[in-house]
Amino acid sequence: MEIKKTRSEDTLIFYALSPGDRTITPICQALESFFSRKKELDPSSRFNIIFFQEMGPNYLENFTLNPEHILIVLKSLESEIVKANVAGGIMVAVSFIIDVFKRISEKCFRLIILMDSKASKVSPIFIPVLENLINQVKDMPFFIDIVHIDVMDSEEFIKLSKLVEICHGEIYQVKKLKNFSNTLEDIAKNRVINPNRMIEGNKFIIPEENRLFYENLAQDLITAEGNHNCSICFIDDDRKLVQCPNCNTIAHNVCWAQWAEKSSIGIPNVFRCYHCFQLIKLSREFVDNITYTKLLGKNVNVEVVEVKDFLEQLEPTNGPNLIQVEDPTAIASSTPEDFDVEEIETTPNKKVSVNGEIKFMLCPHCFKMITNEYLRCPACNRKLK
Repeated sequence: MEIKKTRSEDTLIFYALSPGDRTITPICQALESFFSRKKELDPSSRFNIIFFQEMGPNYLENFTLNPEHILIVLKSLESEIVKANVAGGIMVAVSFIIDVFKRISEKCFRLIILMDSKASKVSPIFIPVLENLINQVKDMPFFIDIVHIDVMDSEEFIKLSKLVEICHGEIYQVKKLKNFSNTLEDIAKNRVINPNRMIEGNKFIIPEENRLFYENLAQDLITAEGNHNCSICFIDDDRKLVQCPNCNTIAHNVCWAQWAEKSSIGIPNVFRCYHCFQLIKLSREFVDNITYTKLLGKNVNVEVVEVKDFLEQLEPTNGPNLIQVEDPTAIASSTPEDFDVEEIETTPNKKVSVNGEIKFMLCPHCFKMITNEYLRCPACNRKLK
């Protein structure tokens, strides 16, 4: 019998329901039942919420183990919630989840979008950007489900179906609000991970075309200064010592390489620190060489922090703060003809000084989401003026 693979889930609720059409009370009641069911199935389930106010999208600064914080935010700010920009909300959600993925291990991420027939339509110009984003993060693993109240416009259904199908999600159409709670309860079960993507244990295979994305997310181990005992083999000798850039855990680079063999995310040289779960990396050639020669001559055996205990330590006493960010699609609202562009292919791509915050934008050539800190699009290598 095939064993179904699941993981503990971090669920992000995107509240894109039209304000003023209904009170938030039945929505909160349905969400409360959903949260209770999730916690019953897995106490380490965590939650977050995205909604829009006049100044842009808002979300909690981190996922929380206590879903009561989500309900308090929704109820207290009901009068300030405005019509959401669906495309912008998805981009913000994925960007936030990417940041969490770099720091948290053994999680499956879910984005559940709550919307209705009056929700904003996703402009065709943003579809390639969203497809690219979702295609890259689906291997975390990441799922999108949409719960739509009322009948969805057929054209919008086709556009959104393409997005959710990339990560094996679904669209649930709820004709009446009274059925909303039942639908949420149906999707509360942890998503089954495609067994074809699994290798031994609970690891994944990251496709070759997405490996550069994950390698760029990982931080390089840094050289440790001074004399130290290796935290893995406990030996103080002349072999090179490197440390995790997040928690400063020190070990021989060869010991880290053997630990990488046990804890890689599906790319041999990209793995997690056993102490803080930060995503880190060594060179692929070095890891392959260590794995082949087995320089240590013995198995790596470290005391790994329990993920559940680690998550509880992250939970702030008074709950996470609410933060507001800019809508990335508002930055990229121009059409390709509005840009003054020039193709260049040979000069190095340099980052430039940015006045204010780094912002997302669309490349006017390839429509990939980029930031305003580059002279040339990192994706298609064309210059922006």
